[in-house]
Amino acid sequence: MREITYVLALFAIVDIMRETTDIRTIFRILVLCGFAHAVYGLLTWPGAGRLEGLPRQSNVVGTLLAFCAIPTIGLIMHDSRRWTRAMLGGALAVMLLAMVLTISRGLYISFGLAMLWWLRGSRRMIIVTLIAGVAMGWFLGQSSTTSATIQTRFEMRDISVVNRLKVQENAIKAVLERPLLGLGFGQFADIDRAVEVSAEAGRGSHNHYLGTLASNGIPASLLLFAFILAQFLPLWRKRGPYQVLEPPERWLVDVLQALAIYQMVSLGARGALRQTEWFMLSIFCALLAIALARLRDARYQSSGTSSAPSSGVSGNGASS
Repeated sequence: MREITYVLALFAIVDIMRETTDIRTIFRILVLCGFAHAVYGLLTWPGAGRLEGLPRQSNVVGTLLAFCAIPTIGLIMHDSRRWTRAMLGGALAVMLLAMVLTISRGLYISFGLAMLWWLRGSRRMIIVTLIAGVAMGWFLGQSSTTSATIQTRFEMRDISVVNRLKVQENAIKAVLERPLLGLGFGQFADIDRAVEVSAEAGRGSHNHYLGTLASNGIPASLLLFAFILAQFLPLWRKRGPYQVLEPPERWLVDVLQALAIYQMVSLGARGALRQTEWFMLSIFCALLAIALARLRDARYQSSGTSSAPSSGVSGNGASS
């Protein structure tokens, strides 16, 4: 039932958001959320070890901060007011510091790849990245304990890596033995009741793709992945629906590209935060719906039709 409410919420959000300004408003709210998470995490950090924040789990708080930091960067790069950029920059600095202190390898890699993609052809993005890199380098230079912990974790010799490999082997075994219907929706933690496993029963998959395939079966999983790809792939089409966006709006596509890269890569090393993932997906769906509605209206105007079809909405609204 929870999953059903998440899906219904996605359709509701898409129906409500009719203008790109609505997405900017959501981005501003995400800035506040990310800043609040980062401040709480830093205030409750004991000064050593991994920052756990409000969720009491380092990887989870890192994921939430990344989802908030990427829109923050987009707002910094495209806000014309200096004082607003300064405030956003301060919030971003706090978020990045908290992200570093989570010492989450998956976060570092996926967020780094998203930033590398964003660097292309953007001088402002290069400047923002250099400033952030220098600041983080200075901080790590002041904290030898944190630097040593990060270095140790990236040696990939800890028990966490070994256990995750075992869990993913369990997932592959479940997919091979139950390819059609899987273990049952949301039942990965009960894998040992359906498939014989030698270790790490009762844990999550730590790989959303394998976990979904093992739980739901191959046919259902492919349908879900196909739906998500249908929202993501237009982001990279030069002559796709987003060509109808005005120049001041196109930075939203850059933000969503970075979010998509982060999300797709990071889900290979973590389980999905269902409510959060479906909410983020709703933003992709909403912007695509807005672009498709504008494209449809532009085609009707170019063909000489005086009015839009009765089944949709005119102007910049999303199709009903």
